[in-house]
Amino acid sequence: MKKTVSKKEKTNVSSSALSDAEVARFLKQLASLYKDKRSGNPELAEALTRLAHSLLSPADDKRPSEFEQPLPDLTAAELQSMDADAINQFLCDETKTKNELIGLASFRFAIPRAKLQRMKLEEVREAIRSSLRHEESLRIIKEEADQFGMTRQS
Repeated sequence: MKKTVSKKEKTNVSSSALSDAEVARFLKQLASLYKDKRSGNPELAEALTRLAHSLLSPADDKRPSEFEQPLPDLTAAELQSMDADAINQFLCDETKTKNELIGLASFRFAIPRAKLQRMKLEEVREAIRSSLRHEESLRIIKEEADQFGMTRQS
């Protein structure tokens, strides 16, 4: 026996799907990943942003989005090549936003962005400091191992 679905049931099923605002927020987030001129695709980012805006109602479009934060001034390559002193200066700069710190943590130390997004600002700073200390301890161990290996005569 075949069951037919009423119009009312169809409406209830579609209400569990993503809303236009949720899809638009996702598209804006995706666009932010492609905005970088060096490693991204600015044309694609612009197209995704336009598509996101077309999905939003005027009331939704005026609400600030967490994904519309300005991108860090530094590129991924610059963040990856920062030395310990530059990272400490970056951390001490109170004007740095959470997104900028997340960019540093993600590109420089490969800390997952999703994990960082759930943290408070100070916790993100501490995660970066901890990663920096860990990196420094590995450098010291490597130097000691190299030094020991050079003087060993076996």
